[in-house]
Amino acid sequence: MKKSAVIILLTVLIPFLGMGEGVKLSFPEAIYGFGKWDAEPYGNYRAVVEVKDKDNAVYIRLPWRRRDSTPVKKQVIITDASTGKQIKNVYCPEINREYGDIVFQPQTVPGKYYIYYMPYELTDHDFFPTTKYLLPANTADADWKSLLLKSNLNRLKKARLIKFEARDRFYSVYPMEVIATKQETENLIKASGKKEYLLFPEFREYPIAMKNDLPLRWIKRGPSEKFSAQARPGEYYAFQIGYYALSDVNQVNVSFESESVDSSAFTCFNTGGIDWKGQNFEKDVPVKAGQVQALWCGVQVPENFSGELTGKVKIQPLGLEESDVAIKIAVSGAVLADGGVSDIKKLSKLKWLNSTIGVDDEVFGIYTPVTFSNNEIGILGRKITLDKSGLPSQITSMFDDMSASTNGPAREMLSTPMRMAVEENGDEIRFNYSNHNLIKKASGAIEIQTNGTSKNLETECSSKIECDGYANYSVKIKVKNDCNLNDIRLEIPMKSEIAEYMMGMGCKGGKRPDYWEWDWNPRFNNGEIWLGTVGAGLQCRLKGLQDIWSSNLSSGYLKDWYNDGKGACNMQKKDSTFLVKIYTGNRKLEKGDELLFRFGLLITPVRPLDNSHWNWRYWHTADISNMGALNRIDNVASEANIINIHHGNKINPYINYPFLKTDTLKKYVAAAHRLDKKVKLYYTVRELTVRSPETFALRSLGHEVYLPGQGIKGNITGESWMCEHLIDDYQYSWHQYFGNNQWDEAIAQTGLSRWHNFYLEGVNWLIKNMGIDGLYIDVFGYDREITKRLRKVMDRARPGCLIDLHSWDHFVPEYGRNSSASLFMEHFPFINSLWFGEIYDYNETPDYWLIELSGIPYGLFGEMLQDGGNIWRGMVYGMTNRLKFFGDPRPIWKLWDDFGIEKSKMLGYWSKRCPVKTDDDNIKATAYIRDDKTLIAIGNWDGNAEISLAIDWDAIGIEKSKAIIYAPEMEGIQAETSFLPDEPIPVEAGKGWFLIIKQNR
Repeated sequence: MKKSAVIILLTVLIPFLGMGEGVKLSFPEAIYGFGKWDAEPYGNYRAVVEVKDKDNAVYIRLPWRRRDSTPVKKQVIITDASTGKQIKNVYCPEINREYGDIVFQPQTVPGKYYIYYMPYELTDHDFFPTTKYLLPANTADADWKSLLLKSNLNRLKKARLIKFEARDRFYSVYPMEVIATKQETENLIKASGKKEYLLFPEFREYPIAMKNDLPLRWIKRGPSEKFSAQARPGEYYAFQIGYYALSDVNQVNVSFESESVDSSAFTCFNTGGIDWKGQNFEKDVPVKAGQVQALWCGVQVPENFSGELTGKVKIQPLGLEESDVAIKIAVSGAVLADGGVSDIKKLSKLKWLNSTIGVDDEVFGIYTPVTFSNNEIGILGRKITLDKSGLPSQITSMFDDMSASTNGPAREMLSTPMRMAVEENGDEIRFNYSNHNLIKKASGAIEIQTNGTSKNLETECSSKIECDGYANYSVKIKVKNDCNLNDIRLEIPMKSEIAEYMMGMGCKGGKRPDYWEWDWNPRFNNGEIWLGTVGAGLQCRLKGLQDIWSSNLSSGYLKDWYNDGKGACNMQKKDSTFLVKIYTGNRKLEKGDELLFRFGLLITPVRPLDNSHWNWRYWHTADISNMGALNRIDNVASEANIINIHHGNKINPYINYPFLKTDTLKKYVAAAHRLDKKVKLYYTVRELTVRSPETFALRSLGHEVYLPGQGIKGNITGESWMCEHLIDDYQYSWHQYFGNNQWDEAIAQTGLSRWHNFYLEGVNWLIKNMGIDGLYIDVFGYDREITKRLRKVMDRARPGCLIDLHSWDHFVPEYGRNSSASLFMEHFPFINSLWFGEIYDYNETPDYWLIELSGIPYGLFGEMLQDGGNIWRGMVYGMTNRLKFFGDPRPIWKLWDDFGIEKSKMLGYWSKRCPVKTDDDNIKATAYIRDDKTLIAIGNWDGNAEISLAIDWDAIGIEKSKAIIYAPEMEGIQAETSFLPDEPIPVEAGKGWFLIIKQNR
């Protein structure tokens, strides 16, 4: 928009605000515009001034009205507009937030000069930059400055301010970040009488950005208790009310009245809403004296409404007098069927913050309805039998030893029932238990409560068991009489034959040790442990008192488990049992005390392996620079059929906010669909670009959506926009540099908030309006409840949508040695595949591959990333790398297609049914069996060797005497060759073979 257009817009809109009474300005209002220049070292702002009279020095007072707190600590750089040369003789007798007095020696007269007043340099241009503002530098000639100091500054020739400029619209401070002077603010307060707060209704087009200053825009207009606007039928109309506190207040309450619509059509997002679990909540809105609190509101205009919609916003600060803001919205025009969400400027998407989309307990996807009879709960391929305490007495899996079918033999996992053991005076307390009380039953979940009692304690065991195999437990212990307890512990007695492998609580995935201990570090609280084998396993995840989520640490503070450092975990094999004891240690309890022990159990595998995996051919790169990317993918059209669009490119430039480029995205997806390709999008939460038009609305919610941080007070600031527009109380996150002074920069988000409701509505909208076929998730920024909703949203919007999960290896000390497969396992029921990931070591043992990388024990296939992985070892687990990202899987894809692998039955070396074995324990073989042929994938985890294959010829249906063992030509992988059935096979170190066994006709 041109400058003149901005001025016209203000002229039109201001009368509808219900103008109050402004005050006299300290300086005449300046003109604001835009210019083009290099951000480094000049910064984002400058004054354009004109010098008409030649003199040794000219003077100008710049009424820059700046937000930054210490302008005097920043350098002023002046350049000659005609030559570009920097003016060295510069003197600044007074620099403050309101104005700057600047004297300089002009070179070209008459001429224009640029005065840059917030110059900076960046430490680098990587993903986590720091902005360093240039300190004042004395560049003036000593004689010139000495002569100047002896003169009267008021007698100097004056330069004229033409305008202030920002280097582009995004960095502009006009109009909502142009501050009022201290005197203007005091005058406004004085003119307002004895009020303890002032109200400033404001349009959505002008988000309230400043907390500690009033904008000049409000000084000119004055406070008001009227607001008028225009809207369309069906539109969700968002607006703001700025609350300026003249005294501290602990809570600002907001309510609505209207005779035009039901009052429920109005919302104030700051005072409460609907959380990520679909539950209503209220929140405190305290405001300190001298601060501004933006109250973001919205009203849903009915589709059949026309005329004037009226109402009142009732502002009730706790302990202060109530004020009403009269609302008048003229409604006319065509109906906005989508409520305005497709128009990003309307901010109508804010209504998504309170969405309940996907919140239900209905069965979904491949899962079958939950059954409950005779204390037995049935779910897909698994069942739980409840003990009298409400905990499982037995967990049974009907999955086979390949996680491929639910028709395997029933395998019981527990030696004895799980229990919460409580000891007092060295003896275990015996509880009397009630019958199980069925609280709620739906097709996808049941909720059960069981109560127990003893002399001094009462227990309440609440469980929610879901169709995907997840059981959420909460055991509350209430104290009836004072008592001293020796211990409270959760015991999980797994059968040793089932607990073949282990992962979690500091144990790297692989063969289970006979003994393991784990002490919780309050910083990490990694409370997940998985034990099992392929086709039968159990994860236990301990939880804190409240639900939290971090993409690195998910358990939260395990207060009652931790018990001031007395709690820990002990696991050891005893005869045929591997007993897990999660103990809390001794504690003294008083009557009325309550303890809460929360944990989740996930029975694995969560689903049968999906043979569609063999037809998922990923093209994945972060370098999608333009629409020409489709031409490149078309060159390999016969191989790749799924495109993952990363962020940081012209199609999806801004991290986790794809709505800014929907026109380009929609064209790209449509073009890909014409080539019979799916398009999946990088879109998650964890960080959010500051380019989001909702940024300041979300900031007004306190720390509900954004994490707290030091901002510019910290050593790491982020790019300059954050320093100049967020300033403080933010934690910067991922940055993407596009070149030419253009950035995408993101703010770190909290783990669970209403933004997840917004996100889920966004996914639904993107599927229905952009046509995307799923999501690429770069570590989960939310818990399983959100992922479950996500799965339902996607399935209901378009069945067949895919989710693949990527993660780097979290098994490092700085993240508490927490395996990604363990950390994200609770999400596995809702996703389609894994892609682990950076830092992973593909030279680890076969057991590590099976448990940490492959996904097979949990019912998922995986793929390789770091340096392309190892193609031979990978195929032992059905894994490849991705096209354009560290490797070329096309030879493997061709092998799959030529063999017809999607029609085969996979039997890995870990299965007792695997018909092909090697005579070297460091060389593994997996068979892919068809009616008339078998593909053998061989991977070597050691040096050069020569192996013999032991083949069960009856199992693969081929006569040994007529068998051909054939190695097809695979470019860059293996040369064409063949072997006799008993012939030794040489295997190179770290490599392997792809062999096809078939009948010689």
